[in-house]
Amino acid sequence: MRTLMRDLWGDSGAEDDGTPESWRMIWVPPAMPRRRLSGPYRGAGRFSKRLVFSQWAVAPKSISILVSNRSQSLARDAARSVRGDSWQPLRYPLRPGVRKESGSLSKVWTWGMAYPSWVLAELGDVTGYTRRTGQSLPVDPDEQRRDVAERLRPRLAELAERFGEGRGAVDARWYGVAGVLLDRLAATVSGAPWVGPARLGLVGSLPGNSEGIHAHLEALDDPGTLGAQPDDLADRLAQLALAAPGVCALRALAGVESGDSSEQWSDALRWKPVRSGALRIGWAMLRLFDRAEIQAAIWAGFQVDHGRRLAEEDPESRSQAYLRAALDQCLAGDLDAVFSEYLHQIGEAVGMFESGRGTDAMTRVVDEVVSALTIKTANQQLRPLTVQDGRVMEAEPEKMPCRFALRYGDAAATDQAENRSEMVRTAFNSPFWPFALATTSAGQEGIDFHRYCRCVVHWNLPSNPVDLEQREGRVHRYKCLAVRQNVASTWGPDVRVWQSHDPWKTVFRIAEEAVASSGAGDEMRPLWVWSPDSGDGVRIERRVLPLPLSREQGQYGRLVRMLGSYRMAFGQPRQEELLAVLGPDADDADLARAAMIDLTPNDPAASTGPWPPERPGREGRSSGRPRPVSPPGR
Repeated sequence: MRTLMRDLWGDSGAEDDGTPESWRMIWVPPAMPRRRLSGPYRGAGRFSKRLVFSQWAVAPKSISILVSNRSQSLARDAARSVRGDSWQPLRYPLRPGVRKESGSLSKVWTWGMAYPSWVLAELGDVTGYTRRTGQSLPVDPDEQRRDVAERLRPRLAELAERFGEGRGAVDARWYGVAGVLLDRLAATVSGAPWVGPARLGLVGSLPGNSEGIHAHLEALDDPGTLGAQPDDLADRLAQLALAAPGVCALRALAGVESGDSSEQWSDALRWKPVRSGALRIGWAMLRLFDRAEIQAAIWAGFQVDHGRRLAEEDPESRSQAYLRAALDQCLAGDLDAVFSEYLHQIGEAVGMFESGRGTDAMTRVVDEVVSALTIKTANQQLRPLTVQDGRVMEAEPEKMPCRFALRYGDAAATDQAENRSEMVRTAFNSPFWPFALATTSAGQEGIDFHRYCRCVVHWNLPSNPVDLEQREGRVHRYKCLAVRQNVASTWGPDVRVWQSHDPWKTVFRIAEEAVASSGAGDEMRPLWVWSPDSGDGVRIERRVLPLPLSREQGQYGRLVRMLGSYRMAFGQPRQEELLAVLGPDADDADLARAAMIDLTPNDPAASTGPWPPERPGREGRSSGRPRPVSPPGR
């Protein structure tokens, strides 16, 4: 267990070993960041989630409890070192509400995080910024933020004349309503019909009574007369333009919808289904930030670059300070690039690239993102044992919240358990928590866990190489994390990628063209397998945790040899496992080719001899590559 924890976040308190402190992060860093990473994400570009397999039914529950508990303990200690020893998570710090005493709306300023303003999306677009300034990716986020702030100031002055008194007390509602007012003013100037936030369908997608949320959305569109603008309004809106969840989701959804076309992207930003989906995602992110374990991780991440900052006295000020810390994390971890990478994968999975613009595909994409963000924290029951009067007694069960690590597959085969398993799989295939997933054979076959995981941990070894292959096959799939990280390092610097609103569609198109032109193209590269020529790419990683002096230490060598033979028979050996089978002195490639079964389709056009080709007998076996026997044209 300690080895698994060190593998996930390094050895806290020891000398830096290069392993990122993942308990400070909320999502997996993007494989192709568009802004420079900072805070806990700095140097974590090759981080991967962990998929843990065990033959013991009790192991997944134990792993999820202990790993989650330890990560939460580390985050809480860090949060208290930032905010003071008395720090406790706030109750719904970012949830807009209605004050019981006066009936007035509270925390209107939080809507700046959730509302998808298309004006802010265009101003904070890194693609347009690189075209205008000539900078290369990743750009300096502070420089871009200052650029956006300067471009915002004249627009905010116009808003102050139209909606503000310009005197009196500072009105914090400006942080929440400014994005809406900017969009409304832009729609008026262009003559386009205005669809306010209350008509974007958020209330209808929420469970339970949402009258308070509807009142908030109506007030965003018609806030009445506002007080004086805060002095830092331009700077705050600039940061929202770069990293607010609603704005980032809007840019990413529009990019998946439109592809490389700047004109179509600009139109997609204003399309109601895109705006509606982005608002739902922004709201789901607010709910994620409200969770106690996420609050601790946010302050732990804040500590990396900002150090200690004592807590404010009143709850409203503490909530506003937490919002600023959450927004800092969004910018430090380049949430913009995270959503772009994530939504590209979902969009391709639901067929958006083939079907084109359509509300059904857009809804399916948004539904999956919201499901991953809103999965409930699992409360596993721990039954502690005590000793009383010389007898071992079972004490009252304790609930242990699990979010950083979860288990997949429940013992009870019920509809509720299957629904929970599907939600866990969706969450693990997202960039967000959980960062570790523990399972048994329930997750071994027919399930994909490859989007953000390239590291398989074997808590104990299977009995045969086929099961070992099945386990590792869960993360070795189409456009898996290892492939994306290697493709990004190879073709990400291409200027066409910098200037694309769907950079992942562009980079894979460039990669396929480059591989095909080199003559090395096939149906596997670069979408299923790719390693850069420099040799410094990432790989699918295997972690084996045998107990000292156990039988598994000897069993592992036997399994690797059998797995090498199994793969070699079908022409797909891994180099180190092939060498383990052939021996350390084996360097004859003909020996390896002679042992392979070649399933490569034949190219009849390249054949000059009779068809079907003659098959050599045992004595005349060719040392070259055997040709398959199949009729021409297949």
